[in-house]
Amino acid sequence: MAYTVSTQTLVDTNSKAVVHVDGECSSSGEVSATNIFDSSHSKYSLLTLTLSGAPTTNFCIGEVLTCDSQFLRVQDYTSGGTTVVVYRVTSATDVTPLAFAAGNSGPTTSEAIVGSVSGTSSVTTHSSTTGAFVQKSVSVTSIRWSVSTGHSAKLFYNGGTADQDICYLTGGGVWDSTNHFTPVGMGSAAGDAGSVLGDIQIVTVGAADKDTLTIQVGIQKGAGYEQPLYAKNLSLGYNQGQHGFGDTY
Repeated sequence: MAYTVSTQTLVDTNSKAVVHVDGECSSSGEVSATNIFDSSHSKYSLLTLTLSGAPTTNFCIGEVLTCDSQFLRVQDYTSGGTTVVVYRVTSATDVTPLAFAAGNSGPTTSEAIVGSVSGTSSVTTHSSTTGAFVQKSVSVTSIRWSVSTGHSAKLFYNGGTADQDICYLTGGGVWDSTNHFTPVGMGSAAGDAGSVLGDIQIVTVGAADKDTLTIQVGIQKGAGYEQPLYAKNLSLGYNQGQHGFGDTY
């Protein structure tokens, strides 16, 4: 049997996330590179949809687009543009954010679009270009850990072509603002094939039978998770206060 870990997301907003990780080694083996935070499949993850052309009626910032059986809230749009930036929500009338499921990068090609404010659009999603996640920026702001003595756990940013180590953990402890812990950014992590840049992964070193680990990681979200830019609604022909729905942040 291998060393396996499970992850729970305790907090997930547009500005922060907290993940809880625990694992136990059965017999022998190490934790191989395993995601504990998927930057693109976290709530409020922004996705750029390429359109078949410029719509006759502008999209309204904050409205919900129904497309390919998915519900997507407009975060940004520019009048006459052929792309729109969105994040996933629960339904056409419920803007509670949802994470894109693993393997889901938004609507497929040539799909009809219906807006909760703008109505049925004159355009569809592009005939050949699928949705693309906006590149993410995150930093680790706190870590609490208990790792069996004799082995260690390494956390690192997956960068596709270049990774960036965050820390090695053994024993137990806390790093946060109370003891002057400085947030650790993505550093030299590079390469975003498959939208992996910003993902946080874990591996273990020196594990033996019955070794265990429990780790909580606080994460600050930056670029790629912004709130709707409601002020742009004036330039789109809508009232600036026309959000469509209420938000709680």
